Amino acid sequence: PICGAIASGSDNFPTADQLSLTDVLVIHRDGGGDFSSEEKERLKVYTARGGGLVVIHAGCVAGSPEGTEFYKNLIGGAWRKPVTKWKEGPMNLYFTDRVNPITKDCSNFEMEDEIYYDMDLRDDVRVLAGAYTPKPMGRNEAANKRAEELTGGGKKVSVYDIQPQIWTYQKEQYRAFVCVPGHNYVNFARPNFRAVLLRGIAWAG
Repeated sequence: PICGAIASGSDNFPTADQLSLTDVLVIHRDGGGDFSSEEKERLKVYTARGGGLVVIHAGCVAGSPEGTEFYKNLIGGAWRKPVTKWKEGPMNLYFTDRVNPITKDCSNFEMEDEIYYDMDLRDDVRVLAGAYTPKPMGRNEAANKRAEELTGGGKKVSVYDIQPQIWTYQKEQYRAFVCVPGHNYVNFARPNFRAVLLRGIAWAG
């Protein structure tokens, strides 16, 4: 126990008994949204009684269109093949909501990680932070041309497009917190990034 919290982990999805003792389920695995029918039923029971969800990085990926739709409606958004894209390297997190208890008084910061863009998000998510993407998006023909030049054809980020990287999704019964950064494990040792994650876990619980 740390500060009253008890944490455990596994490569396997929790059993019904394990979920009955869980306040917050943290999903941080490749293909985090690839659930079996039985696991989906367990999730429905878990969230119906108020269990919180925290999803980190590839945990927000589902491999099938049906899986993506289920996950999108569970956590507010998901990776959709073949639309969503990624870029690994230096990134900047820009906090667009400094009122939310998770991101209150947070300052923007840079780190080496991975961004996802063109995610499939619901309209009712609350976006807390975004990042510049390599997507060349201008408002007119001249701006499009300039954006294409600045991004090297979509190979490096520019100010022309910024997309959500951290959001919350809340229903009557439960809360979900999603953080796309989390590719490089060294970043979990960063006090600023760790603080956002711990606040997200507390909020979801």
